[in-house]
Amino acid sequence: MLWAHIENKNVISYISHVMVSELVQVLGQPSYGKVIVPHTPYDLDGVCSAYALGKLLSSYGHEVKVWLPHTPSTKLMQVINTVTGTSEHPLLHIGYALEEQETYNETIVTDIASYILNNYKVIIVDKNSPDKVFPDDGELQEAFIRTLERFGKKGDIIVIDHHELQTKYDGIMYYVRDQYCANSFWMFEVIMSFLENINGSSEIDCSIFSLLATGILSYTLLLRSCNLSANEYKILYKISYYLESCGDSLSRLMDVVSGYHKDSTYYDLYELVRRKVYSHSLAPNLAVVVISHADLWAIYEAYGLKGISHYVGNLSIDLLSEFSNYNAVCMLFEDIQKNSIFVALNARKNIDLSSLRRSWGARGRKNYLTFYYTGGLEDIIGQVVTAWRSYALGHVNV
Repeated sequence: MLWAHIENKNVISYISHVMVSELVQVLGQPSYGKVIVPHTPYDLDGVCSAYALGKLLSSYGHEVKVWLPHTPSTKLMQVINTVTGTSEHPLLHIGYALEEQETYNETIVTDIASYILNNYKVIIVDKNSPDKVFPDDGELQEAFIRTLERFGKKGDIIVIDHHELQTKYDGIMYYVRDQYCANSFWMFEVIMSFLENINGSSEIDCSIFSLLATGILSYTLLLRSCNLSANEYKILYKISYYLESCGDSLSRLMDVVSGYHKDSTYYDLYELVRRKVYSHSLAPNLAVVVISHADLWAIYEAYGLKGISHYVGNLSIDLLSEFSNYNAVCMLFEDIQKNSIFVALNARKNIDLSSLRRSWGARGRKNYLTFYYTGGLEDIIGQVVTAWRSYALGHVNV
């Protein structure tokens, strides 16, 4: 059995090496322009990954644009400016031809998508599906996807991501390493392999490493919200070495990111939910978080939010990383607009919640599900605890 385990690790390592080599060769082709798109709503991991890759390819003479379909927050751009030491970002093509999200409509989205695909290769980073470009509007998602399906051909769209792949679209080339906590870890591996294997520029912008370090520090909430692997710590050590060679340091970037997160939506949400974690006596392996509208009111007011469903997936992942004694976390949010309770159940990767998801008619993936419940809070907590106890005892070794 030990030999089989070693063989399996070698196979995984070989597949990973082949994946990186293939991706580097694809990225190294300078014969076409590239548009790099992070996910929305924006976070520093996605934007820094996109911008670092854009800087690398630009230094090799490639035509590159980093497309942010919606105008990013002033605070996020202030971090980018501080990290890179400049407010001039020729790669950062904000809003494409548009400045505000409200100006988009189906016709404009179709025109933008067809123009991009007729002139560029599209690289989606930190999100594994093109329908995430317009997450708040189903019609715009569908318009974008229809255009991709109509005009796109294999190789027109490349995905570089660290999330578990759920849905595959024909013609898209996927390069996914879901063992990494932050996409910036994966982007560092890609960039270093590119530098080692592609002949070209002898002058690389040092801010590439500052951007990657910023993405990692931000996504992990200053290295505390993710259970980092030995390999990820090795990457951090390497990045720290390159930063020092470039006259920068992790400590400076930690100060920058700390200042950003002290007044950021996600940080405030995370601090709120982590204070609300409790264990139900009948399900000690399950962390339960109950958030009322009153709890969220100050955050809604401060950031002009109407809902937080975009953040729930990352919140639950970070909670499981911090509270390692739990095998799953169930978060329940009061949604007074829908007069219901938003329920999100997230389990560790080795736990399959598919049958539970089907029984509740929920959305989600293998180890994650969400649904709205219109009954009382105590009723749904009881149902979740009962279902988790029955499911855990019968299906998974917890």
